Order: sequence, then structure tokens, then C-alpha cells
Amino acid sequence: MRVEHLLSTVVTFIAFATAVAALYDRDSDVRVVTAKNFQEEVFGTETVVLAEFFAPWCGHCQRLVPEYKKAAKSLKGLVKVVAIDCDDDAQKPLCGAQQIKGFPTIKVFSPRVSKKNPLSFTKSATDYQGQRTAKAMVDFAISQIPNYVVQVSESRKSAKSLPDFLSLNATELAHVILVSNKKDTPPLYKALANQFRNRLIFGEIKDGEKNLMDKVGVESAPAVKLWPVGEESPLVYEGSLKHDALAKFLEKYAKALPKRKEQSSKASSSEKSAPPPEPEHQEPFNPEVSEIRSQEDLALILQKPGFTVIAFVALEPQYEESVTSHAEVLALLQKSKEALHAQNSPFNSFVWINAVQRGQKLMQDFGVSDMLPSLMVVNSKKKVYRVMTNAFDDAGLTTFFKDVSHQRGRFYTFTSEPVIDKVPKSKAAAQEAVTIHEEAPVPPTEHVQDPELEQERDEAKSSRVKEEL
Repeated sequence: MRVEHLLSTVVTFIAFATAVAALYDRDSDVRVVTAKNFQEEVFGTETVVLAEFFAPWCGHCQRLVPEYKKAAKSLKGLVKVVAIDCDDDAQKPLCGAQQIKGFPTIKVFSPRVSKKNPLSFTKSATDYQGQRTAKAMVDFAISQIPNYVVQVSESRKSAKSLPDFLSLNATELAHVILVSNKKDTPPLYKALANQFRNRLIFGEIKDGEKNLMDKVGVESAPAVKLWPVGEESPLVYEGSLKHDALAKFLEKYAKALPKRKEQSSKASSSEKSAPPPEPEHQEPFNPEVSEIRSQEDLALILQKPGFTVIAFVALEPQYEESVTSHAEVLALLQKSKEALHAQNSPFNSFVWINAVQRGQKLMQDFGVSDMLPSLMVVNSKKKVYRVMTNAFDDAGLTTFFKDVSHQRGRFYTFTSEPVIDKVPKSKAAAQEAVTIHEEAPVPPTEHVQDPELEQERDEAKSSRVKEEL
């Protein structure tokens, strides 16, 4: 009986572990994202992104899976649906940077066009606080899709006339018109207009505009017509009114995507063979990664030009394991510092702060994860910074420093002097100690840790321990 009970326990544990590991499989419409590709998958696209931050052991997360998969299926082609495993050590810095306090946390990342440069965009995150049903999540995600569709009408003053619409950037972009029988612009059409922004111009005619329908040669809705650049007569789209089929057709007439900087700035053969220019002046390599112990230390180090690398670590000298871990972190930083020095990179100072003793305000003001070790870079002269969300290992550090060097990804600005810790009340009145972000790294979450979730987590872990024993 003991053997049978043991086998039963083992089988139950394996089944539980398998179920946990397979919340979202490869065949699912939910894309599992990691710290390595989070930047590209979420911030590198103008598509709206619905993101779930979960822990596999969490019962609420497991119960959400069927509804989240349904939502992903319904949103296919409209909104990208992703999931991030915050129980994985490699993802913990990312989840900390995103201010994840409980599981599951659902956020929607929506694009916002820059007013200064309409060709560029940023992404902002909104916490989803609605019902955990597929329909509710779908409705909310769709509501976040921006609408770049131009209304075309002969009767509404706020709309464009057909000639005015077709004259918009006519020498560069093709024009697409949907004749719709819907009261509101269909989500698919809004999603396509967002996907092809700056590459095609999208218009919409309602089926009540019979005179306009005659002018564009449409008898009934829905229908799609496209005017290629330089052409007066439109093409008729005869395919399926589904995302993939429409996108494939539109891509043929859309303006070409701009080449990446690395591709567009190819050097000539003579430039390729020329040796890299010698730096005007380079200090001898100093492997030291110094500790910041006070506000004065921080202010002094930030006066130096270029980026200052600040690592937040946990060092408790009374524990051998902590001392060993701290030494490993410093070794990683020294290795990165040496490699970057050889490249004459803009990273001029490497420092660390013992977050067990100090630095909590600095971490809070700049949105640095409290899952240690964590890291940020600051350029005090330009008033910009960036927090690392990669794994804190050799590969993660290398990728992060490379992205910063090449100005890939998002940087944030600050206005006030960075403060390492809260100022005592007696001195607070004499100082402006709050760092103000012009663009916050992460919108503050209102998601509160669920007491039931905490109990369930403890019970799950306790159960696993007992089963293992």
C-alpha cells in the first residue's frame, strides 16, 4: 500500500507540474514572452498588446487560462495577446519593473503617436480591472485600438469629401476605402489602419451614402476599394474580409517599410577596410565597481559625463551565501565594464548600492525592481535613464548595454536631482527631493495582492513540499 500511495503521489505531482508548465502551449494563440523579447514584442510594435503577468502555481491564473485563450482567439489579427511567467527567475526583474503586485495582473499596452514627430510612437500601459471573461477582455482591448480611419461623406461636415480624401498625401501613399454597413468603424479596419499607419491612408463610407457608393462603384456593403499611387481608377478587393487575407493584399500597395539604421547606413568598401578611429582620449581601464554609501557619493558620481551604471544588490555580510552572490554580481559588472571600456563606450562609471541598507527611494522614483540584483543607467547631463528588464546575467547585461549604446528601446527623462533615500523631516522643507518623470517608466498599478491568492500560493507550495517528501 505504501508503494501504491507513493506512486500515486508521484503521478499526482508530475501531473500538477505538467499542468503548471503548460498554461500556454506553442499551439495557443497566446504568445509566451520573456525578458529577452519583451521590448520587441510589446514596445517594438504599434499593435495594441494585451499582456497577462502570471505565476503557474496560482489557482486564479490557472482558472483564467480558458477565458484568456478564447480572448486571444477572438483578438487574432486585431490585438497581440501575450503572457509572461513571473515565477521564472529570468522574468522576475521584468515583472518587478512592471510593478506586478499580484497574479494574474493584466495590462494593455496602447500606442500613442508623438506630437512632435508623427512618424514615431510610444506605448503606455493601462491596468485592466474588468471581469476575467473572454468577452470583457476582448471588448476592453478593442476599445484601446486607435482610430486612424478617415470618414468620407457628402453630408457630414466633420467628414472629408471623396476628392479631398483621395488628395491626402496622394503622391506617396495609396488610398483604401471600406464601404461599411456598421454604425461604428469595424475593429478589423481600425486595426489594419493602425498596422499600416504612415504606409496607407484608410477611409470609410457608410452604406447610407448611396451617391458616394455609386461614385466608387460599389453596389452593396461591405466592400473594399484601393487607389494605387498615381492611379485614378480603384482596384476591387475580392478576397476574404479577414485580417491575414486583407493584410496580404494591402501589403502589395503599401509604402515600403523604412530600413533599420544598421541596414541603411552601410559603409563603402573603402570605409569597411579602414581601421576604427582612435579615441581622442581614453583613461586606463580601472576594474573597480565602487559602492555608493551616501547622497554625496551619488551626486559626485553623476557629475561625470556619459552613462553611470547603478546596480542594486543585496549584501548581508553575516551570511556566506549573500557574500558569494555579491561577489558574483561584482564579477559580472567588472566583466561588462572591461568589455565596454575596450569599445570606448559611453558607460564611464560603474557603481553599486547595497539595497538592504539604502537606495529604496532611488529605486522607487525610477521604477527599479526590488527583485535583486537590479540595474539602471543614468545620464545626468542629458537627464535620461533606463532600467534593465533583462535577466541579470552575462547575456542579459551584454544585450542591455548594446541596446543602450545603439539607442534602441525607450529612454525616460527626469527633472529633479536623483535622491538615494528619503530626507529626514527636519531637512525636507529645505529641499526639493522628489524626482519627477516626464514619462513614467511604468504607470502605477492599482492591482492589490489578493489575500486568497496568498493563501492558495502557500497551500500549493506546502502541498508540493509534502508530496516531494
